Amino acid sequence: MNLTTVLKRTWTDWAVAVYTAVTAARCKSPFLIALFTAVALTAAVIGIRKTRQLIRAETDARH
Repeated sequence: MNLTTVLKRTWTDWAVAVYTAVTAARCKSPFLIALFTAVALTAAVIGIRKTRQLIRAETDARH
């Protein structure tokens, strides 16, 4: 997988996390708040993992 593809996927994960967090903040239903918060946290965790993998791969490539 090339660097551009990884960056696009990572950016998408972070965008989904922010969007769903904002959506959760606007909801009035406790169920929807919990649902959107769970989706936001899941997307954030995936984004963190992909970002760390990207940083590790770049660091390993330089050494």
